[in-house]
Amino acid sequence: MPIINRIAEFHEDMKEWRQHLHSIPELTFDCHKTSAFVIERLREFGVDEIHEGIAKTGLVAIINGQGEGPTIGLRADMDALPITEIRDHAYKSQNPGKMHACGHDGHTTMLLGAARYLAETRNFKGRVALIFQPAEEGGGGGEVMCKEGIMNRFDIAQVYGVHNAPNIPLGNFLANSGPVMAAADSFEIRIAGRGGHGASPEETIDPVMVAVNIVQMLQTITSRNINALDNLVISVTQIHTGTIDNIIPSDAFINGTHLRQPAEYRSVGRTLSQRRILARGRSLLQGRIHPRGQAVQRRTVLQERTVLQGGWAPQRRAFPQGKLQTSALMELLRGHSSSVHLPTHQTALYRESAARCQTRSLPPNAANSLSAAHLIQRR
Repeated sequence: MPIINRIAEFHEDMKEWRQHLHSIPELTFDCHKTSAFVIERLREFGVDEIHEGIAKTGLVAIINGQGEGPTIGLRADMDALPITEIRDHAYKSQNPGKMHACGHDGHTTMLLGAARYLAETRNFKGRVALIFQPAEEGGGGGEVMCKEGIMNRFDIAQVYGVHNAPNIPLGNFLANSGPVMAAADSFEIRIAGRGGHGASPEETIDPVMVAVNIVQMLQTITSRNINALDNLVISVTQIHTGTIDNIIPSDAFINGTHLRQPAEYRSVGRTLSQRRILARGRSLLQGRIHPRGQAVQRRTVLQERTVLQGGWAPQRRAFPQGKLQTSALMELLRGHSSSVHLPTHQTALYRESAARCQTRSLPPNAANSLSAAHLIQRR
């Protein structure tokens, strides 16, 4: 598409702005240097008002047009991501572990370019409110700015924003009626097992195996529990566990995100799809997930916690402490144990497997292992 000649003349300046912003990435609400740079440029352009300190480092600037009319908001986000930039170039990130990997340096530059042009020409009626938002990547900066009253305070009638899309041909824009971007929640799952030497896995509760199975089962939510016409993504983005090659760790950490845009999201705040995701996630974490049945033999705890509003609620599931020795197992299966409780279907399988062990006259440890193995085979 053709570019207005005057804006085309801004190209070199905007390129310099973008590269400077790229070199000073900041996270969430802590966009102090970015905000200061934006304010300095806006003052150079001669905007009519600058209101700082909204949502900590956000700001709204006002440009008055010619004559009466509504106030139209133009919005850009300013924050970066907690990613280490590995590419070497002249404007590489100066802040280790932080990078403008989502293009918000470009968004801020685009709005600065629009601000400069509108402040020069003022060829419109009403006012323009330039909204520079922190914490888009996490923290809900836009919501915070709205709760602090910018829509009423500046009488903003409509707000427009744009997000870069590297897969779209240069010079093209995409628009849609209704929601365009997805709603997002993050989740964390912490697994407490029992560590030990890699040569003796039978003496451990391996959190690596638990984590792997959780990740696999989470992927069944989209394929088996959610309407196929809903737009839904569940992505596990982090798995952390272990420190050395010959030691089974004692805990593991899983982190991820789920994004959704079902049809009913347009009219229902907390959607049916989201409720199904949460319910299915909880049931997976509460189920018998360990492939070797160790969660039944020793105590392990699975924990999850809410990270963002609407995330999963805390859940804990504890299993009996110590091994289920054959004598205790037999007592349990005969219905005489008051200290250990298993679901009915597990008890039935243990009875069957324990009977086989008795028939073969196996020693206690072998009988216990065979019982657990048979349980897994039958699952």
